[in-house]
Amino acid sequence: MRDTDQPAASELWPFSLKWAIVFTTALWLGFAVAVVVGEALVQQPGAEIVKALVPVVLLTGSIPIVLILVQFIARRRGKVGFHDVVVDFGGATRDVQFFIPSNIGDQTPVYADSSALNITGRLAFGLGEPIARIDLGQTPAAQWWETRLLIVCARAVRLGRPSALVFTASVSGEPGSYIGWARPADLLDKLLEKTVDVDRSGIGSPVTFAGTTIANGPGHVTLRYGEIYTKACQIADALAGLEWLTTTNPAVVSPAQGAQQPTVPILTKWDAFDGPARYVGAPGYANLGVDALEPIILDQIGLLRLESAPRIVSAAEFTALFQSSLHPESIDLARPGKKQLDAFLGSTEPYIGIVNNGVFLRVATNRELQQSLLRSLVDALGGSE
Repeated sequence: MRDTDQPAASELWPFSLKWAIVFTTALWLGFAVAVVVGEALVQQPGAEIVKALVPVVLLTGSIPIVLILVQFIARRRGKVGFHDVVVDFGGATRDVQFFIPSNIGDQTPVYADSSALNITGRLAFGLGEPIARIDLGQTPAAQWWETRLLIVCARAVRLGRPSALVFTASVSGEPGSYIGWARPADLLDKLLEKTVDVDRSGIGSPVTFAGTTIANGPGHVTLRYGEIYTKACQIADALAGLEWLTTTNPAVVSPAQGAQQPTVPILTKWDAFDGPARYVGAPGYANLGVDALEPIILDQIGLLRLESAPRIVSAAEFTALFQSSLHPESIDLARPGKKQLDAFLGSTEPYIGIVNNGVFLRVATNRELQQSLLRSLVDALGGSE
């Protein structure tokens, strides 16, 4: 009999597990030391080169561990089958703590009034949870409009949280079915490219977008959500300064001088019904500063009356529109363990959905699942001693 610490040359990793760990640790630490020393000795260390080498070094260092894992699974299959390794993916997940109700909790269309502030005020995103869930319901009380999804994505991108939005819907009559997760920035980019038809007959006072003035009248005008978003960003960024520019000069001029109390002029294109002056005089907006972005977007949408006939985001339309941004990979706990492991090994994204017969349960990070798999492997190795 040969010593188990001296594997045969035909094995994938011809050394012991101890040497695999030593090799991996030494390589990663050596690279880290080399980067630190290089930055100290070279004034321009070449950040792009270091950035490119990081994944190569991490991957190379992982090779021995991966080879041992593959070798172990192959052995166990040959002897007593795969089920000796019981991987509990369900226990390695986290609940999605923050659920965003349909249309941010208000199904009333916005027509350019204070309701924009009330609606967006609900988007606190909890205490900074990394994941939030949206259910694309079918009933009128559970539906999502494009305009409200735009608001959610705009705030998530601006705040940097949540980092992922999880989407569920009723699929084949099964409510709560998992569609996938997506990064808010990817969703926002797609939404800003979309065009909308503005019914001129619903316009009140003239409004201007991308240099084009839209006034009441027959016909339609085509706009991109991106033009609405850009205008709102400019207004939100300018709010603090314009608060001073539009304030009436408090100095009192004597009537004997035959003069009236002067005011400070502002740029004509912004001193309009739909420009910054609209928000500077409204404390609910002006006091928010840059945080006023989302209510301004929604208010500008109200000026265009886009929610009088809102575009509803169905599960099918959502999947078609965001196909390139959506990550539908999932681990189904109702399937055999090998299928679950295959689903995990086939995923390269930071998050993966955990479902039961397609119905969403939780979300796990790739790191959490790796830890679960390693724990299961260690338990199996210990049981085989």
